[in-house]
Amino acid sequence: IFCVMNGEVADLVIDHHIGLVAHPDDLDDIRSGYERFLSMPGEELDSMTVNMKHLLDAEFDRETLIQEKTELLMQI
Repeated sequence: IFCVMNGEVADLVIDHHIGLVAHPDDLDDIRSGYERFLSMPGEELDSMTVNMKHLLDAEFDRETLIQEKTELLMQI
């Protein structure tokens, strides 16, 4: 992921090591970040891919989310 954003999305990318972040107000940061992203070794990209899969499984699994929301609604 090459994220050109601030806030929670950028924090997610940084915290979970799933890509690079550039500040949207800084064209030099965007350019240098994109160049770094394009030149990253395959092992580093593979590591980000693994991290993304772990994040998706842990935080964004559809069945888990449905179950959690259902349980929450049942408490109301």
